[in-house]
Amino acid sequence: TLYQIEATVDLCWGVSVGTLGGFIEKVDNLQGVAWVNVDSVICGDACVSGNAWIGDYAVIKDNAEVRDSAMVYGNAKVSGYSQVSNNAKVFYYADISGYAKVYDDASVSGYVKISERAKVYDKARLFGLAEVGGDVLIYGNVNINDQIKLDGYCSIDTPEKLAAWKAGRILAGAIAGRQLVGGANGGNTNSPIGLQPETGNICSFCNLMLGPGRTCEHTDFIVCECGAEKTGSPGHSHWC
Repeated sequence: TLYQIEATVDLCWGVSVGTLGGFIEKVDNLQGVAWVNVDSVICGDACVSGNAWIGDYAVIKDNAEVRDSAMVYGNAKVSGYSQVSNNAKVFYYADISGYAKVYDDASVSGYVKISERAKVYDKARLFGLAEVGGDVLIYGNVNINDQIKLDGYCSIDTPEKLAAWKAGRILAGAIAGRQLVGGANGGNTNSPIGLQPETGNICSFCNLMLGPGRTCEHTDFIVCECGAEKTGSPGHSHWC
């Protein structure tokens, strides 16, 4: 059962005594001087607190938290164990779920989906059709307005890193499909693309295959093309 709220004191956001607000399932859903506007819903064990504002048709549910001076509005949804805090804004049709966090002065809008353990913070802005999951970190002054999917382990805080990630994904996809011919074959005549996996460096940041003996500025460990971490074992010398 949902219950409509009514302001009993003057609050921030221009809310005065007697103003009818949105709907909550229980008293614990709304704390501090936070406000949920008409047509918005807070349900489950979700909690909106501090000076937070929920507006339009936004839904906060499950165990999600919206606190501090954060704003969630439009048709946005915040669910799971996700958190929106500080001065962050989530709006339009953005969807925050899982254990994702959006905080500081970050802004997430459009049809963007943030899930799993991803974090968006600082002054990062995401809009468009982006999907962010895994343990991805997006921060700095990065603006992402692409139909792009970011997952796994990566950290993006500059346009250059975003460009490197995109380039790496395209190239890695082509290599996985055996569509490239690159590098010296190192005597491996059985290699269908002329590149031995042991000597091919894959950057864990941008997933870029660099060729025998080469590295990029992001490389912090080396793996075989099959995905196994390269340990130097002479037994790990197959073509996948």
